[in-house]
Amino acid sequence: MKNIETEKKIVSLMIKYYCKIKHKRKMSDLCTICNELIEYSLKKLSLCRYGDNKPQCNKCSIHCYSADKRIQIKDVMKTVGPIMLIFHPIKTLRHFFK
Repeated sequence: MKNIETEKKIVSLMIKYYCKIKHKRKMSDLCTICNELIEYSLKKLSLCRYGDNKPQCNKCSIHCYSADKRIQIKDVMKTVGPIMLIFHPIKTLRHFFK
């Protein structure tokens, strides 16, 4: 599977877990804020100039996300990262060691 497509699936899944935890929503019925964050993230990943050779965002020299969205996605990663290791260990480890 292509790197960008994998990234899209992982970020979407993380935001869904985040919404479930923080906003008490079902993963199939996200709040407006989380739904917008998924759409924004998927758009930015689609436009990534590195394509399938993209580095992890925190190690990238180009910051695609606006400041407010970067704060939101950092909160998602901090909140959901440990949970992903429990519920999706293989995906998480692949992402971490990539």
